[in-house]
Amino acid sequence: MQPDMVMDYPKLLEKGYVWRVHVELPMQDTPGDDIYEYTVTVDVVSPTQALAQYIASTIYPDSSSFSVLMNLSLPDGFHTAPEGYSYYVQEFKRMWFLFGFCITQLTLIVVILLAQSGDL
Repeated sequence: MQPDMVMDYPKLLEKGYVWRVHVELPMQDTPGDDIYEYTVTVDVVSPTQALAQYIASTIYPDSSSFSVLMNLSLPDGFHTAPEGYSYYVQEFKRMWFLFGFCITQLTLIVVILLAQSGDL
């Protein structure tokens, strides 16, 4: 069976149906310990902010607080996701590349310092 239309994540982003919700959950390691807040960020698919808030409160009924931070949508100039990926996937890949580049540079600096000190 072939669908007539597929609403994948990039299309939902394009239509403005993805909302980022910030949820704070009370956590306790063991009984008697202090209760602290555990923060969760959830992307909720919903046509409205109110429905996104309701969905988040249903998923996390024990939350101490939650707020809809923003409506996620593709940045201006993007009408569809580039090469079939969402904008956020592209940024994630770029971020990992930069992270790998920084680790490589730090390793090189450590090797040079060890060589200069004679420990290598």
